[in-house]
Amino acid sequence: MIAAANVRFMWDTVINPRIGTDYNWGGSFDPGNDHIGTDCSGAVSAVIEALINGAGMRWERQFWTGTFAGITPGGIGPYGLICIATPDGAPADAAAIVAIRQGPTPESSHMMVQVGGINIEDGDGLVVGEGAADIHDRQFNQWFYLPGSGESLADQYARQIIVEGQRRTVTPRGIQIALATALVESNLVMYANASVPNSLLYTHQAVGSDHDSVGLFQQRCPLWGPAGTLMDPTASAGLFYDRLLELDYNGPNSPGSYGQAVQRSAFPDRYDERFDDAVALYRRLITALPMIDDGGFMSALTEKEQRDLYNEIMGRRPSRSPLRHLGEGPIGDESDVVFAIDGAAHLLVVYLLATLGQPAALQLLTEVAGADPTQYPDRAGDALIAQAILNKIQQVTAEPVVARHAAPAADPAAPTADPTTPTADPAAPAAAPTAAPAVPGNLSNDLDSLKGQIAYVRTVLDDFAN
Repeated sequence: MIAAANVRFMWDTVINPRIGTDYNWGGSFDPGNDHIGTDCSGAVSAVIEALINGAGMRWERQFWTGTFAGITPGGIGPYGLICIATPDGAPADAAAIVAIRQGPTPESSHMMVQVGGINIEDGDGLVVGEGAADIHDRQFNQWFYLPGSGESLADQYARQIIVEGQRRTVTPRGIQIALATALVESNLVMYANASVPNSLLYTHQAVGSDHDSVGLFQQRCPLWGPAGTLMDPTASAGLFYDRLLELDYNGPNSPGSYGQAVQRSAFPDRYDERFDDAVALYRRLITALPMIDDGGFMSALTEKEQRDLYNEIMGRRPSRSPLRHLGEGPIGDESDVVFAIDGAAHLLVVYLLATLGQPAALQLLTEVAGADPTQYPDRAGDALIAQAILNKIQQVTAEPVVARHAAPAADPAAPTADPTTPTADPAAPAAAPTAAPAVPGNLSNDLDSLKGQIAYVRTVLDDFAN
């Protein structure tokens, strides 16, 4: 049984610090210098020794490609590695799968290793994940696996779902939606189905009977794809992400609603019910995944600090503008700087556009000014500001506030375009053309200071229109 601590040691101490090191034919990793590289067999040897011995590893090359020559399926190689006919012959709980290309000479031979669904290769420098060869590449003609990962099958499947999401640049929330979906559909158990005979040919832990649904996501075969694809954790997750990425899955709706939009289950509420479990699973596993050190400032931060920084930048926040739309929710995943700009500049931009007669700006001001205080009690102050701006526009422009180029109203009962006609609503912009602005003096002074600039912009725009 491979200890989970050894898996973490392999990633954190042996592999991650050496990503990108130069290819060094015949060399070995140096525990005292993580800038010294090795070659393909040296990297695989270090991975296997770290998985077995953890911190007690000797940091010496234990084999090369030729060591495995002549071993046939069922045979045993160094460190108890078991030879298999194809990479798919490895059991689901294998700690590692080694792929070898046995060539006529040492120079033409090659090897790499996969751990937890993540490929590790040293062909022209150490590469992990995307950019590394895959154990299924046609160049390889011999495979071995190391038994016993010390990690549950469910965690291994979840890890592959996470890695595939990261490869596709899916946000943590999207990956957590995928995990919640897999928890609901299969509880991260690989299901074959007697109604899909081909599914029984692939590694599985249970046989289901729900129509023709198979795999972790219980995707219907062949509607979603062939059995081999749906029974593969990475490939089936990719199919889920394909459809999830068509949705605004970072939007204001509940995370489970996006899982339901993909799966179209008869039990739509279950995805939200398992979302907290998915978040906990994601947070537990993400700490053990490899992180690439690019030499930048991020490398100086701990993993927790990096996660905290990511969450701070990507967290969803509401607009701070007093002229945000009534009922408007979070406006997106942006840095706090963007929201500060939104709160400070949006008011002035709307004021400028409204002064120029832009219909949308005038409509927004009217909307906020007419906010019902019982329905939007938090916008009472914003309504006063919007009304004051409308009043101020009449003073600045010296003419009634009328939306330029506005289409005539189709409803005969709608208010007329005559701004001097009194209305029943005292908040309407035309009701009190001479009313004093209901805003603090500082805001009024700020608006006055823009008068000359607005006149200049209007002149430029008028010239452009003519």
